[in-house]
Amino acid sequence: MNLDPFASALIALLASAAMSAGLFAAAVRQPEELARPQRIWARAIVLAPAGWLLLEWAQDLPSLAVPGKTLIVASFVEYLRALLASRGRMPDSPWFAAPVCLVAVASAIMLFTQPGLPMRTGMLSLLCAGIAASTAVVALHGGRTRRGGNAGIVAIAFLLCAGVMAARGLLLFMPEGSAARTWIDQPWVETLMLGGAMLAPAVASLGFVLMGSERLLERLEGIASTDSLTGLLTRHAFLQRAEALLAAPGYRGAALLVLDLDHFKQINDGHGHDTGDQALRLVAGAMRQQLRAGDLLGRHGGEEFTVFLPSTGAAEAEVLAETLRAAVSHIGLLADGEALHLKVSIGLSVLGPDERDLGGLLKRADEAMYAAKRGGRDQVRVHPGGQA
Repeated sequence: MNLDPFASALIALLASAAMSAGLFAAAVRQPEELARPQRIWARAIVLAPAGWLLLEWAQDLPSLAVPGKTLIVASFVEYLRALLASRGRMPDSPWFAAPVCLVAVASAIMLFTQPGLPMRTGMLSLLCAGIAASTAVVALHGGRTRRGGNAGIVAIAFLLCAGVMAARGLLLFMPEGSAARTWIDQPWVETLMLGGAMLAPAVASLGFVLMGSERLLERLEGIASTDSLTGLLTRHAFLQRAEALLAAPGYRGAALLVLDLDHFKQINDGHGHDTGDQALRLVAGAMRQQLRAGDLLGRHGGEEFTVFLPSTGAAEAEVLAETLRAAVSHIGLLADGEALHLKVSIGLSVLGPDERDLGGLLKRADEAMYAAKRGGRDQVRVHPGGQA
């Protein structure tokens, strides 16, 4: 087989440069938490084939082997940094520069102390294999999202790259004249192994970009489903998740609470909206501390909250409602030198194991809440049609 190593490296560099330019251009339109990892990845794509080209050129100019080897290891370090940056970690530790500096210094020392000896890249291959394997682990354990397996694409590409680089490194340490060493020293074998190892991570670029898109989508969904003031579920998100629980195979009935902060208008009018906002945040925090892991808590609108209690009967739900009412009544809020005593009216309704009508459940709980208001506030009322 006749493969021109220099021409192969040059083609790889040109293709990688085009891909890198596209990623840089796309990063301009991305939010910074996605743009930064994408820029780091784009640099890594072009560094490896540039280093490969310099290594091939070093056959005529040995001094080029030093920057060539340095660029290759820098490329693998940059891939790792890009994945860490995509997880929100700051990949600026000086430790990332250590392998790059080590390779540069060791290569320079070898060049000046043994100028007539061909520059070997066995240790470089093993070092890059270790970094590639670490990148695969980071992709698998830190890159997964709820939506897809693009992290797996990235991990597989780097595991293949690690395998090729490790095999290449080990073969280069075989004795001169051995069958393995003779095989690896053939130019076409060298070109295939080194070229494949340099380009495998670039192939994973699509998976990396899609990982970023998945994280952005999940972030936007989180913003849309979270009330900015209290951190609770929005009305839409609450109802959506409650419907999902009602449709779940293990459904065994449920209870719903509707809670309304008493005299909230007086708090807003008398002490300002900042105090009203603080009151809502305190109420949300007090209720959150009392609920179980599987319960849903949302802000239904204004000063009204909703709690969905899966697999909960009327008696248990009423006890929990009283617990929530007491928790709110113990909140201490000082405004303009005046101690405000927060109170909440709660309506409760229950669905049996064979009932799944969330709309009716919500309507009955709302009616019970208004009954608590009419009955003097700061109390729990159970809807007579919801005591299953």
